[in-house]
Amino acid sequence: IHHNSIHGNEIGVFIRENGSGIKVNSNNIYDNERYNMRLGDFNDEDVDAKNNWWGGVPVAETVFDKRRESYIGEVLFEPILTEPVPVKLEN
Repeated sequence: IHHNSIHGNEIGVFIRENGSGIKVNSNNIYDNERYNMRLGDFNDEDVDAKNNWWGGVPVAETVFDKRRESYIGEVLFEPILTEPVPVKLEN
């Protein structure tokens, strides 16, 4: 998942299970109501979410992962981009 602007949702990105093969890089993931990224209860694998722009807020506060529930995986979000990724919107 890359070069998207994901915002204005209840949960920006939800990874249900088998997250180790998923890469979420070079996106703008911000201003989602509950979490910008949430790992599901059946996902015990870490998720590569490096090099995203998270809206300039502390990322750990906007993700649901092993920092909140020890039995699920971790969102690996560092390094963090300091400005939004250019996203081409198609009509």
